[in-house]
Amino acid sequence: MQKSFAIDSAEKYFSSLDSLTTLKKDYQAKKELIKGSIYLKKASLQLSLSYYENALQLVDSSSLLADYALQGMGTANKSLGNYPKALLDLHQSITNNEARKDTLRLSGTYTILAQLYQEKEDFDKAKDAINKVFELLKNNDTSRSYLITLHTLANVEAQSGNFTKAMEIDKRGIAIADKIGNTLVKTSFQDNLARCNLFFLKDYNQANYYFKENLKIDKQLNNPAWIADTYINLAEVATAESKFIIAENYLKEAIKIFTESKQLNNALKGSHALAALYQKQGKLQKALDAKEAYIEQYKKFINEKGEQSIAEYNILFETHKKEKELANANLQIAENKLISRQKNLWLIALGCALFIGIIVLRNQKVKASFIENKLQLENQLLQEQAQSQIQQQRLAISRDLHDSIGAQLTFINSILDGLKNLSAQLNDTINKKINTLAEFSENSITELRNTLWVLNSKEIFLDDLKVKILNYINHAAEAKENMQFHFNFEAPVNYPLNSRQAINLFRAVQEIITNAIKYFETRQEALVKNGEKLEDAINILQKEITDYVVLASQKQLSSEESNHA
Repeated sequence: MQKSFAIDSAEKYFSSLDSLTTLKKDYQAKKELIKGSIYLKKASLQLSLSYYENALQLVDSSSLLADYALQGMGTANKSLGNYPKALLDLHQSITNNEARKDTLRLSGTYTILAQLYQEKEDFDKAKDAINKVFELLKNNDTSRSYLITLHTLANVEAQSGNFTKAMEIDKRGIAIADKIGNTLVKTSFQDNLARCNLFFLKDYNQANYYFKENLKIDKQLNNPAWIADTYINLAEVATAESKFIIAENYLKEAIKIFTESKQLNNALKGSHALAALYQKQGKLQKALDAKEAYIEQYKKFINEKGEQSIAEYNILFETHKKEKELANANLQIAENKLISRQKNLWLIALGCALFIGIIVLRNQKVKASFIENKLQLENQLLQEQAQSQIQQQRLAISRDLHDSIGAQLTFINSILDGLKNLSAQLNDTINKKINTLAEFSENSITELRNTLWVLNSKEIFLDDLKVKILNYINHAAEAKENMQFHFNFEAPVNYPLNSRQAINLFRAVQEIITNAIKYFETRQEALVKNGEKLEDAINILQKEITDYVVLASQKQLSSEESNHA
């Protein structure tokens, strides 16, 4: 019952395999392997072989799935009689299983190989393969491969004429089958044992016993083909016992079952046996009728085979068509994936290019900024070095001026002071010239001090100049007691001045004050001589001096210096 359920289940779900779509090659290979196994059990060998070959192309040739395909191909080619190709498939399976150290699969391959050599009647090589199986499964004598190989060994011994040894092997197989409760395996050993009793020992009772034991099991398993096949075996025993009526009934029952189950090839076998039975009895008309029935069955069988071949071809054609459509669909999917991948690669490349460009631009910007800062620092350094050199030159010049001109002017002042002490002994003209010379010397010393002030100052601001001018005016006011100086110096911004601007502005103020003093003394005498009152003369003089100072300022100062003033 278990075997029948497994076959029915496989056939039940067989039609749903094509609806299962997948891109994974392992799953596609499994679908092909299932189809190959089902068609192998249906004896559609060529169709089965094509599915096994498809499965092998989908997987790695050394994988476990590849071994299933190779074993299936070996079995199909063996049944087709293509022994060279079957041997290639099976030896490739052996190589793969040895590499993977898969003893269970390896024993299965040697089992098929033993059956192949037994069918070729190469009994020595068959026994070599059988011994390999027994060696691999020495601790597992209840496995399927072990029992099938044991049955093959019994057949080899029987075909070699060693019926006694064959019967011992069959009895051993029956004992193992009873031990594990496998009635299906038991029937194969009982069938061999019955034939040995029939043809070798001529023990028809024992032959009948074992065939009838198989008939009970066949009916339990509800397998019409096996039941009919056992009826033919029982007919052989009855014929050997010359029980022709019983044999005829067995054969007719077998032909009926085979015909109803549409197993025309087996029905042919029954019709041929029935014709031979009639001929043996001398019933020539019945033998002729049986021959005609045989011919009719044979025609049906040929037609059925033709239809089956066409059906198998259509199935194969539709399968290849679906596979082609699936391959085209997979190709289209792969092309779409490739296009998408190329787009992604282009986008990634573009993104990388933009990223690199941004990095390069940023680096260039940073580099340019660094160079600019470096140039600014170098420029500042050069300016500071230049200022330092200028300052050093100024200090050197101021030291030279102080040491040479300053010393000489001081010496002249000392001489003039000595001459002034002798002024009583000199006339007025000489005294006047001495005073003039003393004033010139004093002015020169003052000028030298101003020059040294400018040279020794690193920075000069407008407030510094204001203090210097204020000191100068204070000295002038002390020298001219009869004159009053009103000093107003307003500067909203403390401008920085260079040395040239500072000295020119100071000299301009100095020149203006000096000229104003001279103009005041000269104009004062003229106004007094003209009989003007002293207050009126002073007012007139103040206005004229103011106008003079403005005019002198415009002439003395440059545009930039006038703005500062």
